[in-house]
Amino acid sequence: MPQMHIPSEFLFWDKARHHERHKKLFGGYIPYKLPQTKDMHVGKWLSDVNTEFFDEGNRNATVYNDFISTELLPLVQRMLMEVEFLYRFKKVVVRHIWYNHYEAGGHHEPHSHIGFGLAGVYFLQLDEPNTLRFHSPTAAISKLVNDTVSAEFLTEGDIVLFPSHMLHYVQPAQKPRTTISFNLDLQM
Repeated sequence: MPQMHIPSEFLFWDKARHHERHKKLFGGYIPYKLPQTKDMHVGKWLSDVNTEFFDEGNRNATVYNDFISTELLPLVQRMLMEVEFLYRFKKVVVRHIWYNHYEAGGHHEPHSHIGFGLAGVYFLQLDEPNTLRFHSPTAAISKLVNDTVSAEFLTEGDIVLFPSHMLHYVQPAQKPRTTISFNLDLQM
């Protein structure tokens, strides 16, 4: 019998090609910044995470440039070529990029990044099974769809891309972990 899939939710991931280089670069930067960002909260986040948030064009975000050019943009281009139901976009713009550092017990409440084409996470330091979970918005209105997908299969060095409307959250970590998160605009 014929089948049709109408896509709205997906994950696209791969290993960072230069993970050790990025880990070394961010490993010098993030510990230096942690005392300055210890009590910083972005928007109305109800989370236990230490973060630093940069908007597009912020000169202080230059520490992220190597990661953006060598890992992030090539992965997005590959995703746009390999995922058959996606439009072909002429321009990809990094609108926001930031680190998240979680101590043991750290977590992040369910949220989305509505207003952007893609969101994503790079797992810079992850010494335990991943506690990131994705929640399907469709599950709220359908008993056919599993409501939560564990991302335990994503490990240190992975970069995952997903539509910005997907709800996701981080369950309490047992060990410290550090991620780089980002929002991307896709322009026709």
